[in-house]
Amino acid sequence: MNKFIYSAIAIAAASSTSMAAEGDWLQLDQDIASLSSTVAQGGGVDVGALIRNSYRDGGSEGGWSFEDVDVWLEGSLEEFDWRVNVDLDSGSAALEDAWVRWACGENVGITWGQFRQRIARSANIDPENQFFIDRSLIGMRFDMFDNGIQVDGMHSGFTWALAAQNGADGTGDSLMYTAHASYNIGNGVAHQESALKAGDELDAVIGVGYTDMEDDGEDAILIIDAAITMGQIFGTIELADGGDDAVLASAGSENPYAVAVTYLLADNLELGYRHEDRDDDADTTKDTFGLNWLLHGQNAKWGINYIDDEAAADEVIAVNLTVGKSRR
Repeated sequence: MNKFIYSAIAIAAASSTSMAAEGDWLQLDQDIASLSSTVAQGGGVDVGALIRNSYRDGGSEGGWSFEDVDVWLEGSLEEFDWRVNVDLDSGSAALEDAWVRWACGENVGITWGQFRQRIARSANIDPENQFFIDRSLIGMRFDMFDNGIQVDGMHSGFTWALAAQNGADGTGDSLMYTAHASYNIGNGVAHQESALKAGDELDAVIGVGYTDMEDDGEDAILIIDAAITMGQIFGTIELADGGDDAVLASAGSENPYAVAVTYLLADNLELGYRHEDRDDDADTTKDTFGLNWLLHGQNAKWGINYIDDEAAADEVIAVNLTVGKSRR
């Protein structure tokens, strides 16, 4: 295709320079070569969008709302990859991702800009790849984007990431430090909450995350999580330890946890259940039952959830439509 484009340019130029001197033809050849080099080095730009919208009935209240209205661009230039993502679900634009990643060594990269913290697996699942409409309580807690630097790597099923970001004080003099490591057992688990396309053998991933904000007077938070797939079954567990301080916005929530399991009834129908315990002073729990109808895999699906949260006034029934994807 590129050869065709360059030939067309050359023919067009020749028709307007039929009397050109030899030096002009040499300059034309150089210009075409320069154009070819620019196209080859510039890489491509992918553009996409994701829409997630739900109707929720909570007894005395009900209505539609957006979980996600995301528009994103991704591209590359030689050893650099970049991404920009804007969230519009609140009615105004909120910048989420805005980073450049430099592949500076074999299986090692440096990310510079604004990116999601890598602390908990549930917080880093792309929205369309969530089984339940809402993230887990731990996942929501760490679903954050911040400006900073991250160094990450991967080798033989082991991945790691170390990051420093602005943290709660913005551009103040204290930084938020995070670390995450995971190890794949077997073929590992796809970055989704589903048994879709899973193998028949047991595959798993085990992760450990750590985060600490300088000078905030609170203990560091440690997270241990794991996910497994085997045939039609997907399962996950996550546990957070906040030391003597609360992890969630609930008094005494020092060791919240969540467990979930899904079962793929057919290629396009999946059933799931999740139990969460805030471990707070009121001993509140949250149970979610879900059923997804996968029209085009994870990128076009209907979902229905029944949510029984002891911290809320009423049970909720939510119906969701997801269309699109979060990245190329």
